[in-house]
Amino acid sequence: MSHRASGIIAASTVVFLFALACVAETPDAPTRISGLEDQVYVGYQYTRYDYGLIRTFNGSVTTPLTQLTTQGVNVEYAYRKLNRLDLVSSFRFGAGGLMGEKITTFAGGAGGVLQVRRIQPFGRLLVGYSHLSSNDNIYLAGGPKGGFATMFGAGLDVSINNRWGLRPLYTELQYLPFGPRGSTYWNVGSGVVYRFGHSGGLRRLGEGADELRLH
Repeated sequence: MSHRASGIIAASTVVFLFALACVAETPDAPTRISGLEDQVYVGYQYTRYDYGLIRTFNGSVTTPLTQLTTQGVNVEYAYRKLNRLDLVSSFRFGAGGLMGEKITTFAGGAGGVLQVRRIQPFGRLLVGYSHLSSNDNIYLAGGPKGGFATMFGAGLDVSINNRWGLRPLYTELQYLPFGPRGSTYWNVGSGVVYRFGHSGGLRRLGEGADELRLH
């Protein structure tokens, strides 16, 4: 088994265990509902490819390996009305200067989220479509390519007030099927969160109408 496959399996295991722990509740526990948890995130994203570029002359390497990377934006909407459940749709775009590499991704998925005072750690699994291109015939990116993408990610949001928050860190492994063996990219980013809904946040059952018991 390759190091890449081992990394994907390990990451997926961690994310699934985190999501399971977040979503799991005792049988008599209520499902809490609060519009505060719906949010939009806009942030910076840095993507590191799992391959790079070297230059050779007469069979000799003239420059060291240069890793291909892109920098861009990640925009997502998260539906968090159901307690501890994170339903996400996301659009990302990034571009790099080395070979004009570009990557565009549309994805959606689910995960788990916890509320710890002002901090909301989360883990998620997303699936979608990625489009990759470059200006030259480089490994795995010689021409426009598109295909199914799988992403395993985790991060945390920090509330500033009832509406605004920060996402200081989001990290993610993105698997793409391009080439005979596939490819695993690493995404990392941070940005700003805007939340919708009522002021006051989640309440315990019996304290207000923002919370219902579902049967």
